[in-house]
This record gives sequence, C-alpha cells and structure tokens, in this order.
Amino acid sequence: MTQNLEKFIAAISKSHWSFGARVPGRGVANKIAANKFAKQMRPILMELSLLAGAKNGPVVLARMLNERGIPTVRGGEWHPETVKRLMRRLQPEFDEDLKRARAENYKRFAHIEMKEGEKK
Repeated sequence: MTQNLEKFIAAISKSHWSFGARVPGRGVANKIAANKFAKQMRPILMELSLLAGAKNGPVVLARMLNERGIPTVRGGEWHPETVKRLMRRLQPEFDEDLKRARAENYKRFAHIEMKEGEKK
C-alpha cells in the first residue's frame, strides 16, 4: 500500500465522514441497521398500504408517512425513492402478506355488507 493511501485511510478513520471510501465492516453494519429499521417499519407500511388501497405506490406512501410525522432512519422526510428502497428490502414477503391482508379485509367487509343487506 502506498504512503498516500495509508495517510488517506488514517485520516478517514479519525473523521466522522468517509467520503464514500470503502471501510472494512462498515457496509455490513449499514446493512444490518437498514434491515433492522425495515423490520420496524414493516407494520406501519402494511397499515398505510391497506389504508391507501390500490393507490399504495411510493409517492402516496411517502406523503402518508410525512403527514403522520414518521421520520426516516436519519430523522428526515420521506421521498418516493426512500420508500422504494425500504419496500425493496422487505420483498417478497411484504407483497405476499399484503395480498393476504387485503383478502382478509375484503372477506370481513363483504361479510358485514351481506349482514346489513339481510337486515333490510
């Protein structure tokens, strides 16, 4: 390793910013943290997706998250791309669970409507 590269790595390790340099172990730690945050957000995204119905795209979900004051992992506002990345991290199980939850809601509401129709 050259001296300049060694100095650069030493300077990065002393600072809080890495300027995109590859630091061993950092990527793994980031993935673990991102997966943990995604798991925490899963029930919230599920609920909002059910509320949004067919319009549960990233734009609508980002707006709903911001309206409810739910911050991103870094404390900022949600953007459609941030929601896309979060949902990609939760795939494919999230889609399967969402389909199942929608089917259960449909059965429940269809059952309620049928009971109300019988009363008339």
